[in-house]
Amino acid sequence: MFGSEILEVAVGLVFIYLIFSLLSSSLKEIISRVVSLRAKTLEEGIVDLVGGRDIGERLYRHPLLQGVSQSGICRKLTNFFTSKTKMYRPDYIPSYHFFLAFIDTVSGKDGAQMKVEELEAMIDKIAVPQVKKTLNGFLNSIKAETNQEEEVSRAFRKAVEYWFDNKMEQLTQWYKRKSRLIICCLTLVIVAVLNVDTLMIARNLYKYDMLRETVVAAAKERAGKEFVNTSDTPITMLSQVNAELENTGLPIGWNLSDQADMFHQGLPRGFWQWLYKFFGLFMTVLAVAMGAPFWFDMLRKLTSLFSQPPRPSREPKSSGGLP
Repeated sequence: MFGSEILEVAVGLVFIYLIFSLLSSSLKEIISRVVSLRAKTLEEGIVDLVGGRDIGERLYRHPLLQGVSQSGICRKLTNFFTSKTKMYRPDYIPSYHFFLAFIDTVSGKDGAQMKVEELEAMIDKIAVPQVKKTLNGFLNSIKAETNQEEEVSRAFRKAVEYWFDNKMEQLTQWYKRKSRLIICCLTLVIVAVLNVDTLMIARNLYKYDMLRETVVAAAKERAGKEFVNTSDTPITMLSQVNAELENTGLPIGWNLSDQADMFHQGLPRGFWQWLYKFFGLFMTVLAVAMGAPFWFDMLRKLTSLFSQPPRPSREPKSSGGLP
């Protein structure tokens, strides 16, 4: 096996990056649920789409949208901490539900059965110029292609749903950027508070055989599992990650004793040691920011090398001549 110790150190570091990536992701998911980040992001997008807070509030009070709001424990907690009359904010809205709720909110009619004249009258009532122009554009384009009532109504519904779905794609990217920012901030705090120094950890993994064997064993066990169990809640994932971290006995955290040096969790002394420490912490932050899926895939590839049989050495070929 090539460079067994080097390979084991690499596996150990990848395992650590994976654990802290999962830790940051789990904390982010908990924070997102507590502050209803998805629901708030969706609400901001809907208000922007329909052209104002007033119509957005009326749209959110529609029974179709309240029917897809929070359920289970999240709804009970929201109901406990807010007034009974306060509406719930959904974190997901089907496009067809949006179409029906939007048409009903604006016109008070069933959007699935509206005629061309009713659609035109509804659009004329809309006070927001941008929304009015968009819907007029949809209707005029459809009327230029067909005059049949049913086809116009069906095509208009699809156009509004496409308008909504396109906005949802933008919101998805917006939410991902927010999530990455939260994860980066959490990673910075976790790495600094727990002293997750890549250079210090790599040195100790290489130097101490027992520590390296323990971490590699935990890495192999993690590589043999599923990446994420979809039935696990963020709190369950957090407790599992914390248990894995404790079982490794990794040298993380700060030792404020005067006898501890920077390679054994002590505080750096002098400019160059602080620079070395900063570089080690910065390496960890950059690595963790690459995300848990990347490191899980890398961990499986590296641990698979342990099961590969060594290559047979090539024997020198005979010259074929007589001795």
